[in-house]
Formats: sequence, structure tokens, C-alpha cells
Amino acid sequence: MAIAGRVAIVPKDVYDASLPYKRLDAVMHNNTLYIAKKNVPAGKTPGADTKDYWMSGPSAVASAPATTTSNGLMSATDKKAIEVLKKPLATCATGRAAAAKVATLANFVLQVGTSIAVKFTDTAGTANPTTGNLTLNVNGTGAKTIGYVRNGNKAAISYTSGNFFYNNATHIFTYDGTFWLCMDWNADNNTTYSNFVKSGAGAKAGLVPAPSTTAGTSKYLREDGTWQTPPDTKTSVVNNQTTTVAGYALDARQANPNIDGTLAKQLSDLNGSLNKADENALGNWMVGYSVLGAGFVIPIPSINNISLSNKKVKIFTTSGWQECTSQPHFVSKFGSGYNVVYNKGLPENLEIGKAFLCQFISRS
Repeated sequence: MAIAGRVAIVPKDVYDASLPYKRLDAVMHNNTLYIAKKNVPAGKTPGADTKDYWMSGPSAVASAPATTTSNGLMSATDKKAIEVLKKPLATCATGRAAAAKVATLANFVLQVGTSIAVKFTDTAGTANPTTGNLTLNVNGTGAKTIGYVRNGNKAAISYTSGNFFYNNATHIFTYDGTFWLCMDWNADNNTTYSNFVKSGAGAKAGLVPAPSTTAGTSKYLREDGTWQTPPDTKTSVVNNQTTTVAGYALDARQANPNIDGTLAKQLSDLNGSLNKADENALGNWMVGYSVLGAGFVIPIPSINNISLSNKKVKIFTTSGWQECTSQPHFVSKFGSGYNVVYNKGLPENLEIGKAFLCQFISRS
């Protein structure tokens, strides 16, 4: 009958380099359990170079048994974390004018997700910091930027909000790995509107920045949410019936002969004494004017014969008398008179917004 040899692990305590070991001998070395795979000569220390001889087991560091020390049945690190949960109120005596806040909290351990309350005890400060973002350093774990979260976006709190962190104010902070997020800073409870955003595919309706309490008249709200001075002086239509500056247009009201003071009204009054559009009026001088987007308009305030749709006209321009090669585009009634409108076959040098002498020359 064959002898099976060793079939169970034989504990041998701490490894001794001066001793040989047999198969299934178990030793501790550097807080790790090793079991001999075969007979091991003296000096074959357990480790990466002797894997042919030793099989490693669990580390004593990772699975240290609970003890009954002053920390209780837990590690010292876990004990500190529990103590912080029991008394999570830190205190900060840093002055209001300092951007770098320093707080103390016994047994504090900084970890992602940690939440604490900090009481800012300074009451003597009267001024905010002058530059930079606010930071918080708890128990020497390093200065971390104080921030906030709004609509899913995180941002730093700048020096201008120094007055929020003093005079015995207490705030809740959560560490996210980058910011100490002040969870109650300027909380936004509006769930109806979102912030004003620039144009584009992601644009949406929202609240826009409020003007100053002493609003000015020289700036406009640009799409990036900032108040800006217009880049030039030609951003609006000028209501000026005498302007000749390139790029400007006459106000549309100037074409209405029923409004006192308009160019159309003045021309209509003038034509009242010049224009005699009856059967015998073909040779009389009249006044017409060139209108942006309309063409050449001859207002006739009174008339005995309304057969105006087939009359051609000649216009006195800077090049002398020039004939319009087409008949009226349409005739429209206003008051007791008519506007005769030409928009085809006109001379090329008719300046917009100017009045011109004109004369009907035929009925065909």
C-alpha cells in the first residue's frame, strides 16, 4: 500500500531563512501567508523570485482582525470618520477679507463625498477679498476651491461673495473631488425658467440679465448675455426726411400724405397748387418723389378725370428731362386724390428720398 505523504497544511509561524521547509508548510512573511508547494531549501525567501516554491495567501494588512484598542473594534481611520459624523461642525475664524478660508474639525479625513458644516465665526470684517476665488482648507487637507452647482453646472465662488462667509454664518459643504460645494449658496428654487443662452442649436427661452437700477441708453443686450456698446452708429433707421447719408432710409411714415409734417404731406400740398390733372393738364409741371421700395410717386390731391393709368411721364433729373418708358404700375386713391406710382422704366439717377419736377406727356 502506497503512502500518500502530507495531506494537510502545517503552520510554521514566521519564515526563517536559515531553515528548510517541507511541502504544505505554512509561514508568515511581510504580513502575508505563504504555503510551500514542495520541499524548500533554506534561504528560498517567499516572494516574486521564488514562486516555484511558495504559493501566497491573503495579506494580514487587508484582513487585520478587529481589536479591543482605544479605537474600538475598527481601524484608527474608520474611528476618525465615525467621530467626524458624530460632530460634523467645523469652525473657521478666517477674516472676511481673506479669500483662503481655514477651518478646524477634530479627526477630519478628506474623502470624495464628505459633507460637513462650517461655522464662520469672524464678525469684525467689513470688506471682501480683492481678487481670486474663495478656498477652504479643513484640518490641513489642502485648500480646495469653494464652488456651487446650478442647473447641473459647477462653478467657483469668487472673492466678491466674501460677505457670505462670516458673521457666524453656518453653511453645508460637500467635497466632490475638486470643489467644496456650498450646498446652500444662492439656492435657485425656480423650476420654470432657465438661464438666457446664446443662439444656436442649443438655444432656449430663459431669463435675461437685469439692467442696472440706473439704466443707460447707449448699450444693447448681446446674445452672450452681456451689455455691449453698438459697434457702429448705423444700427437703426433714421427718421430724417432730409438725410442723404448712404446706408440710411426714409422712415416709412414720410410716405403718408395724411400725416402733417411728412415729406408726402408737404409734396401733396405743393402739388395742390402745381398739379392740374384734368383733360387740359398734360403740359403742367408737377412734383413727384422717389420712395425706397415703391418707385416714383406723383400725389394728385384733386382731379376731374381719373383716367391716369395710361399716362407716361418725364422727370427732370441731374441729366435733364428723362422719360419713364412705362405706364403707371398702379394708381391708388388717398383722400379726395390719387397717387400715381411708376416702378418700371425709370431713369437710373433718381436719388431715393428726393423730390423731382415731372410732367405727363401722353395718354398712351
